[in-house]
Amino acid sequence: DAALLPGCLLDVAVTAAAAAAAGGSSSSGVVQVSVAHDAVAGGQLQQWEGLHLGSLLPGALLSCKVRQVCPDGLLVSFCSYFHGAIDHFHLGSPIPEENWQARYKPGQRLQARLLFVDPASKRIGLSCLPHLLNWRLPTAVPAMGQTFDQAVIARVDQGLGLLLRLPTEPESAVGFCHVSNLADGQLGKGEIEKRFKVGGLVKGRVIGFRLVDALVAMSLKESVLAQQVRRGLADWAA
Repeated sequence: DAALLPGCLLDVAVTAAAAAAAGGSSSSGVVQVSVAHDAVAGGQLQQWEGLHLGSLLPGALLSCKVRQVCPDGLLVSFCSYFHGAIDHFHLGSPIPEENWQARYKPGQRLQARLLFVDPASKRIGLSCLPHLLNWRLPTAVPAMGQTFDQAVIARVDQGLGLLLRLPTEPESAVGFCHVSNLADGQLGKGEIEKRFKVGGLVKGRVIGFRLVDALVAMSLKESVLAQQVRRGLADWAA
């Protein structure tokens, strides 16, 4: 465990309410908390009098009820009067199953993490990705600059890019290659769908990470693949 220093920020879970002050009924203002991972990860936001939009903080664990199953995700409600959306890319896997809608129905209850709150539009986004529910980093995170000779195309999004399955351990990572990183030259209209097919193999390089979304940013550009990447002291000494 890392040493704790004054001023360090900690995630904690309240384990006991403030005790009454001696000789009176008012609270002492002191609560008991825990820094144990299981306690923090499992601490669920409860409804309380005075709860409002400004009280909702990213990272909060919520018990939600499915209100509507939509083509691109779920509409849910929580704490009686709040409503939010869960994108289908955040329903258990960054690559949605083809029949993912069959697993959900109105009235079904599920747990989700609060991702964001937009006070202006009152939009609330949530996630059911396992690493966020468990309050941990994704398990499949390749090295920056790593190349994959046989990345499998899992999805082709017209005008957006490719979703890729990357052969990593202990489980396959999911990569996303934006349309701007598919080739050194500009691809014409409809060329993405002609050149790339679901199930096909491509060679790509890791250029970044989107850890909240459990996605690895990839590039298929020949100029990027041709670059030399130094990862350790042995490479620098060579």
